[in-house]
Amino acid sequence: MPARGRVYLERARSIIARAEARGATLVAWGNARLYFALDPASLDDLVALATKPGEEGRPGEERFAFGVSQGPLEQLEADGSRGELAWGYALVAAGALAMAARPGQVLLADRVKAVRNGDLVLRGGKFVEEAGMRLRGVALDVRQPWKRDAIASIVRLVDPPLAAAEADATLVVKPGAYALLCAPRGYGGSRRLLGLAPRYGDRVLVVRPSGSGLEPLGSLRRAMARAVSNGLPPSLAPHASALESLLSSEPLSLEVAQDLVAGFLAARGQPPGLLLVDDAELVDPETLEVLGAAMRSATPFAAVLRVLPGADAPPTFAKGPPSATTTLARLSDDVARALAAGFTGGALDEEAQRLWALLGDGSPLGILEALTHGLHSTELAWIGDRASPRRKVSGRGKPRPAAHFVSLRAHQCPPATRAFLAAVAFLGGEARLEQVARVLSAAEQPAVAEATVQELARSRWLVVPEKGWVALPSRTHVDALATILEPPLAMAVRRAIVDVLEGEAGFAKLEAVGPALAIDDVARAQKIVSNVMLGLRQAKLSPAEARLRKLVNLPEKEAKETTDEHTHPGATGITPAVVAKPPVASSAVASSTSSSVHAQPELEPPPPPTEEPHELQEPAPESEPTFVLLKPTGTPAKGTPAQRLPEPAPPSEAKASTQENPPVGANAPAKSDVPSPPDSEPPTIADTAPVLTNLSHLQKTLGSAPAPSPVRAPEPPKTPLTLADKLKGAIMSSNHDELERLLSNGENGDTFAERVRALSRLKRGEIGDALRVLRRVRHAPDASAQARCQTALALGIAYAASSRFEESLLEGLTALARAREAGDPRGIHASLAFLARLYQAMQRTEEASQLREAATEITIST
Repeated sequence: MPARGRVYLERARSIIARAEARGATLVAWGNARLYFALDPASLDDLVALATKPGEEGRPGEERFAFGVSQGPLEQLEADGSRGELAWGYALVAAGALAMAARPGQVLLADRVKAVRNGDLVLRGGKFVEEAGMRLRGVALDVRQPWKRDAIASIVRLVDPPLAAAEADATLVVKPGAYALLCAPRGYGGSRRLLGLAPRYGDRVLVVRPSGSGLEPLGSLRRAMARAVSNGLPPSLAPHASALESLLSSEPLSLEVAQDLVAGFLAARGQPPGLLLVDDAELVDPETLEVLGAAMRSATPFAAVLRVLPGADAPPTFAKGPPSATTTLARLSDDVARALAAGFTGGALDEEAQRLWALLGDGSPLGILEALTHGLHSTELAWIGDRASPRRKVSGRGKPRPAAHFVSLRAHQCPPATRAFLAAVAFLGGEARLEQVARVLSAAEQPAVAEATVQELARSRWLVVPEKGWVALPSRTHVDALATILEPPLAMAVRRAIVDVLEGEAGFAKLEAVGPALAIDDVARAQKIVSNVMLGLRQAKLSPAEARLRKLVNLPEKEAKETTDEHTHPGATGITPAVVAKPPVASSAVASSTSSSVHAQPELEPPPPPTEEPHELQEPAPESEPTFVLLKPTGTPAKGTPAQRLPEPAPPSEAKASTQENPPVGANAPAKSDVPSPPDSEPPTIADTAPVLTNLSHLQKTLGSAPAPSPVRAPEPPKTPLTLADKLKGAIMSSNHDELERLLSNGENGDTFAERVRALSRLKRGEIGDALRVLRRVRHAPDASAQARCQTALALGIAYAASSRFEESLLEGLTALARAREAGDPRGIHASLAFLARLYQAMQRTEEASQLREAATEITIST
């Protein structure tokens, strides 16, 4: 009720007219109160009515206060004799909130759907009581009520000139020389590097890391593709064939690639160009070797390399000291505040400049991402030409690196957006849009529309290096976004990436090796590497072959092959300083595999898969053995398969018996006598979940299992498989038909069947469905204490798989309590073993050791 101004009735008529124009209906009134009903889909009209005053609030007059609630209303008289009069608890709640609000304020009940969904910008709240009800109302920001408008302000951010960029002129060196730009991640090194390009026009080649760095000449391929995306320069016409082979990922010798680079940057009759190498330590060794040799060719050109502080120049460039070196340091406080204001085009007020410059920790990318996150989280209000903290506590906090704000903002995005961004990060930070779509489809994730991709580009999530491609803005984004997915979903996306990249042509399929190793599928990585061995030899890339063999644990090739013309001993080597390392899986994936939690009696973690040789799924060429080599013990066995290489080795070498490639002795065991190698994937939470579905069957066989021996023993006589073994096999092989058949024939009840189905979904990465099912059957009214123990244990595994360790711990303790209630020693043992694994995963080794000791004291009768 307005306290002063025109009479109440005159102003009430004005607001009634405005409300009815927007579809509202007057359903009740009282002393200084008006009640309107709107359709829930008309929230935009309601917000506009409450935040944009009309004739009812002229200048100088006290504004109406608004209360908003949601719920059903019932007409006072069903026959309509009382007009539109209605009543309901939502009406009472709205009236109470309106009376508690200040003039001009809008209070919404916290049960309103738009509040729960986070669609509105809110500013604190208060509790009110009315008719025995206690309500919590939250205040709407009437200046910028919609969160979508606050997030749209990100588009207004600009890229101001970087401080002290004029010093980069020292990096311009003469042809044949190179300079180093040393910059930590997020300090503006990439932008400073590209700032040198305008001096050279279109005679600039920008080389960045490509994928996981495992494809020989992969970085050069992407750099040349970007360089010729707008047309083929005349200087490359003589090298068109080599360029086509490079862009198609076909075998290409380093000498031919060197001529191609020299033809682009050092064509005769033209001024020499400029080579820019960003994140040089992550570029594949073959590309660095080609670039270093081409830089010192008959017509040399200049080069500038960006590296991390303390890193040396790649050995292929370091034939001498750099001609110039520039190191970027942390920004001073004054410069950081000025840069924060520059990102907003001068709209940031002084207090916000100080706060967000401090949050960014003195790095340009840190300040930019802190501002971006502030706008996305609505902590920073940019309304009109002024940007300021929205609340008194906004912008306050400890300095954080840029990756922190990238991760925070990503977790506020919809799940489909997070999966898309993570897929791009897993692909190395740059990928074809069509390729990302195929990965998401293979991982059974929702497709992202083209309009959404354009919005992500406007929101500074993506850049478009060329038509049909998307890339993340920086290496910091790549590292941060590779950790935003839950472990099961991350595994599914990586597995889909392997499926997609393995079908690529030529050497491009080697980019599938990194994701395959990240999911511990060593056998598949070996298969991919074996498929390109011949191409590597044709291109005379012996160092790349050796590096890839070592990466996937393939035995070295025979000594007789080293005399082949494709692998001659004089081939250029790659020093260990520039050998590409295997890509590291995201921390979430690593934690779910290396710290797998399950309730098996063997409390020590299983050995890593690399400790034992793995057999390829498909037979490799006989010149590439896949098992450890044996010493010569006699004459070669008859029927040894012939060599499969195109050119046969000389007869004298073929008959020679060497330590590197000995003949198989006549007394060697037959292949059928050698036990099969273990699965390529180590056990994870989801993989071991079937062990917990039926403790009465599984603990009997697991309780007396001997510790794993490092030496393979002969296979014991086969014993009939139990139902638990069959169920586990069906889940591990994703044979859903067999799983349903076993469950339908079982006699364990509906609760057991639901639990197994839930764990099967957990294995497929459907954590949400698995949790819902397990929570439902956890409270079965007729379940025994033993069944409740098993269900709680399965639910604990599901929580652990989603990294919700506190809830997992509570379920594990519940399972232990239920097992003790039932007097079930197997359940007690399994619960203690699970808790020990869980504490170990949480880095609480002392408690884990105590739990393991307690588990060993449990006596289980057989």
